[in-house]
Formats: sequence, structure tokens, C-alpha cells
Amino acid sequence: MIGRSAFLFLALVNLSLTGVGAVQVRNKVNPIRRVVNLLQEMAKKIAEEGEQEAALYKNFECYCRTTSKELKTNAEEGTARITESTSKIQAGESILVELKTVIEVSQVSRKEAKQALASAGALDGKGASAFDAESSDLAANIDALTRAIAALEKGVSGSSFLQSHIGSAIRKVAMSSEKVSDSDRSTLLSFLSSGDRQGYAPQSGEIIGILKQLKDEMSEDLAAAQKEEEDRKANHAGLIAAKEEEIATLT
Repeated sequence: MIGRSAFLFLALVNLSLTGVGAVQVRNKVNPIRRVVNLLQEMAKKIAEEGEQEAALYKNFECYCRTTSKELKTNAEEGTARITESTSKIQAGESILVELKTVIEVSQVSRKEAKQALASAGALDGKGASAFDAESSDLAANIDALTRAIAALEKGVSGSSFLQSHIGSAIRKVAMSSEKVSDSDRSTLLSFLSSGDRQGYAPQSGEIIGILKQLKDEMSEDLAAAQKEEEDRKANHAGLIAAKEEEIATLT
């Protein structure tokens, strides 16, 4: 009994050991299988990377097409802006040349306006002096003629008339005035030289007529000279105002 039991026990142990060995053999990885598995994993990884690279390439290609189009558009717009800027620069240079010319002309005009202003001032002074001299002379002659006419009309005698300053003034008028004709000048000088001699009274009427005519003509000349002086002053004032405005504009 004991021997049989021992035999059975040994048989069971052997079977157990045999089963464990079989399991270990089955669980042990085959080297070839490992290589195959590794290659399969690499192939799968390469395929995945290829898909990723294809997607990246597609995106990059789309980006390149879009960017290329944008760059082309930007280049065309840049070229157009350069052309426009070049035209503006050329136009600006032309305007600058014109402005320089205008400035030069303005400077010359301003200088001429100042010279004209100075000349106008000098001419105004000369005109005023000429008027003063002419008007003073005419006024003095008219006054002398007025006094002479009044004296002769009152019957002042020849000697007293000739010795007065009025007689001297009439002699001066007769000798120097362009208004006195040669005939009237001869008559006046003859009258002024007669004194108290006979014939004074008959001549006085003719002399008074000559003196009145001279007075009227000289009065007209004085009025004309005064009107001319007023016009000259007005023209001078207008010229001064215009030149001053021109100078201010050109400054």
C-alpha cells in the first residue's frame, strides 16, 4: 500500500512539473515574433508619421499659395504706390521750382514797389513845392491886381499909385506874367511910366480893364492849380496805399 501510494504521489508531482514547464515554454516570447512585432509597430508609426507629414505638406502648400498670392498683390500695390509717389515727388519738384520763381519775382516786385514808393514821396514833395510857389505867386498877383483896380477906381493919382507897393507889384506882373500880351504889356508899362503927366485919366479906364482881365485869368489859373493839387494829392495817396499794400502782400 505504501509503495503504491508513493508511486501515485511521484506521478502527480511529475505531471505537475510537466504542466508548469509547458506553461513556461508557451509564455516565453519567440525572438522572431519580437522582430515581427517591432517591424509592425515601426510600420504603423511610419504610416502615422507619413499621414502627419502629408497633412503638414498640404497645409504648407495651401499657405504658400495664399501667401504667394498676397505677396503678389502686395508687390503690385507697392509698385503702384511707388509710381504714385514718384509722380507726386516730380509734381512737388515742379511746384518747388515755380514757388522759387514766384519768390524771386515777388522779391523783385517788392523792391520795385519800395523804389516806387520812395519816388512817389520825392515827386510829391516836388509837386507840393511847385504848387506852393505857383499858388503863392498867383495869390500875390491877384491881391496886387485887386488893390490896383480898387485904387484906380477911386481915382488915386498917378504919382501916389506908382510910388506905392501896388504899383511895383503891377509893374512886376506886367514884366513877368505870360498872361500879359505884348500890347497890354506896352500899355501898362507906358501907364506906369507916365506919372502925373497929362493923359493919365483917359488911360485909367483902359488900364482898369486890362487889370481886371488879368485878375480873372489869374484867378482861373489859381483855381485850376488848386484843383490839380487836390487831384495830385488824391492820386498820391492812392498810389501810396496801393504800394504799401503790395509791399505787405509781398513780404
